[in-house]
Amino acid sequence: AEYMGIQTPDCYERLGTMGTCHSRETDARNQDFYTAFSTLHKTLKSSYAFTDHKGINWNEKFEVFDPKFKALTPSDQMRFSLLLQEYIVGIPDDMVSLVPVGGEAQKLWDQQQTEQFSGYLGFTATYTENAGVVVVHSTPRAEGQGVQLGDVIEQWNGVPIEEALQGNTSYILLQDSGVAKAAALKRCKALSLVKGPIGSSVTFTVRNPAGKYTNVSLKYETDPKDNFGAFFDRMQASTVAPNINALKGEIVSRTTIGGNAYIRIARINENTVEPFRKAIKEHKSATGLVLDLRGALGGEELSHASSMQILSTFFTTSVPYGQLEVMAFGGNSKVGAVYDMNTDAESDVQNIWMNPLVVLVDLETRDSAELLAHKLKESKRATIIGIEATGGAVGLSGLAGLPLPGGFVVSWPVGRFVDSKGGIQITTDAHGSGGVVPDILLSLKPQELAAYYNGNDVVLEEAERLIAKSKKSA
Repeated sequence: AEYMGIQTPDCYERLGTMGTCHSRETDARNQDFYTAFSTLHKTLKSSYAFTDHKGINWNEKFEVFDPKFKALTPSDQMRFSLLLQEYIVGIPDDMVSLVPVGGEAQKLWDQQQTEQFSGYLGFTATYTENAGVVVVHSTPRAEGQGVQLGDVIEQWNGVPIEEALQGNTSYILLQDSGVAKAAALKRCKALSLVKGPIGSSVTFTVRNPAGKYTNVSLKYETDPKDNFGAFFDRMQASTVAPNINALKGEIVSRTTIGGNAYIRIARINENTVEPFRKAIKEHKSATGLVLDLRGALGGEELSHASSMQILSTFFTTSVPYGQLEVMAFGGNSKVGAVYDMNTDAESDVQNIWMNPLVVLVDLETRDSAELLAHKLKESKRATIIGIEATGGAVGLSGLAGLPLPGGFVVSWPVGRFVDSKGGIQITTDAHGSGGVVPDILLSLKPQELAAYYNGNDVVLEEAERLIAKSKKSA
C-alpha cells in the first residue's frame, strides 16, 4: 500500500492514517477480558509515539491495572468497560481514545451515563487558568438560588474548588480519551460537576463580579427539555465545546462587520480542502482574512495531508511541515520510518492568499489544526490570537486501532512530527509544556469570559482591529 509516497508493508493490513499499519494478529475482540487488556497494554507500550516525551512508565501502569483486569469474570462486561475508561483516560494524551463501535459497547456507555449523569444542576461552568471555574450558562432554577453568569465557584461541598476538581473522578465516565493539559483536564472536571445522579444534592459557594459571596444548595434534577443531549447542545451553542458536531466537516465562510473574510474550519480532513479553496477565491478582494481554528479537530485519515494543502494556500514556495516519525509496530518504542513532509509549491497565484492573515485558536484546537497554526506562526505569515494556548495534541493516529471485546476500539498516535533539530512539535510533554501560544493572548475576567461564551466574540473583534491597523500602516 502507498499513501503520499509512503510505502506500507505488504505483510500488514493498512488500517490507519498515512501508512499506519496494524497486524491482523492485534485483533483482540475474541480474547477474554484479561488477555485483551494484556494485548492492549503490550501494543501501546511498543508502538505509542510519545512514551519518553510524556514520561509514561508503562510497567508501573501495568502493575496498577493488572490485578484489576485479572479479577474480572466473563460476566463482568460493565466492569471491563469502566476499567478500560480508567486506563485510557489516565494516559495524558487527547489522541489516545476509547470508542464504542458495537451495539453492546454503546449500550454499556449509555447505561453508565444514565446512572451517573442523568441529573443536572441547572447551570454550566467552564475553567480557564486566568478566571478559574466560571458559570457560563444558567437556567431560571439555578438563577433563583443566586447562580448568575460570570459567577466564580469558590467552594464545592465544603472544600476549595481546586481541591474538589483534583478529587473528581466522575469525569472519567464522560471521557473517551486522555487529556494532556492540566487546564483541559480541569475544564473536563468542571463540566462534569454539574451532572450527577437524580435526587442527590450539592452545596457550593459562588463569588459574583461585585465580590459578593453566595452559598447555594441545588439538587440534580431531570427535565425533558434539558436532557443529556440538550446539555451538550447548550455547551456547543455557548462555545464551551464549539465543535461537538464537527464530524460534518463543515466550513463557515462569510464577510465580517469590518469587511474582512472569515473562514471557520470545524474539522480538517479530505473534505475540507476544496471548500476552503473555494472560500478563498470568493473573498479574494477582502482586505484581510480571519481563519478561525477554535475547536478545530484533526485525527482523521488525510488530516495532515489536508492541513498541508491548506498551508500551501498562504505561500508561493514549498513549506516544511515537519519530519514524520512512524513507530515500528512491535518495535519496543523504536522509530520504524522517517518521512520529510513538505507542502507543494502553489503554481497558480489565484489560489494564494497574499493579504493580512489572523488565526484564532483555543484550548480545543487540536492535531493538524494545531500544526497548521504553528507553521503559520513560525513563518510569521500570520498573527495568532486567542484566550489560551492550544491543546498540545498532535500526532499520526492509528485510526483503526485495536478492537476489544464488547465492541470497543482503542486508537492512539503511532507517529509524531519533529522539527529540523529533532524536537517533537507542539505535543504536550511530561511537564505540561506544549501547544501553540497565541501572539496576542487575551486575558478575560470572569464576567468577560461568560459574555464571550455567550456570543460576545472579543477574540474576533481583536482580529478585526489588528487587520484594520495593518491596513492603515500599509
